[in-house]
Amino acid sequence: MPAVEEILVHIRGFSADAPTLAGAIALQADPFAPLAILSHPHPAFGGTMDNKVVHHLARRLNEHGFSTLRYQFRGVGQSEGVHDGRGAEVTDVLAAIVHGAERTHGPVWLVGYSFGSWMSAAAAGRWLRTGARGVDPGRLQRLVLVAPPLSIYEIAVDPRVETVALLGDRDEFCSTDAFAAWADGLRRERQGVPKAQPVHTGVLPGCVHGFHQCLRPLWGLWQAIDPGLQP
Repeated sequence: MPAVEEILVHIRGFSADAPTLAGAIALQADPFAPLAILSHPHPAFGGTMDNKVVHHLARRLNEHGFSTLRYQFRGVGQSEGVHDGRGAEVTDVLAAIVHGAERTHGPVWLVGYSFGSWMSAAAAGRWLRTGARGVDPGRLQRLVLVAPPLSIYEIAVDPRVETVALLGDRDEFCSTDAFAAWADGLRRERQGVPKAQPVHTGVLPGCVHGFHQCLRPLWGLWQAIDPGLQP
């Protein structure tokens, strides 16, 4: 599939006092194509929407027929505001959801890498519980958590969203044992919950948190375990 053109955008803050964010959106010709919103690693450690993992996954998703929206958390690049340090960036994800949903009509996938996985999971739960400025929560189809840093954050996931979690087996911020225990906990939480959705997990051998020389295998693993990416 031909690559789609990416254009720079300004994303209005989720609330009146929230900062305006900078982003880049690539829209498929079909307005009902799925939209993936990608959230980047920790701003205090150099994370931006141009991170190689985020950029690579966005391009692969475009090739797979997705529209994509990458964006800068508050205080990063041309985004206004400052890094909060206490999780206020969850509203940045919600602002991106609103921006993307106003320009598309299909299902929404939230894709977070590292710190972005924590914020994406939190935003998914908030969207399902309390809404996102009128955007139908029924559009949320998938939550994708890449290298969730479980040694740093407790990442809760709403059982109503189908979840994919990916990890390198040499990740410095999450052991494979911790990852397996967390995933098992997510599955237990979903037992008996109405409308609970499955959890898909995969571990990539020989890969660290930054997925150095592992970008293609990362995409391959995601495709292998996610029914939504399979032919």
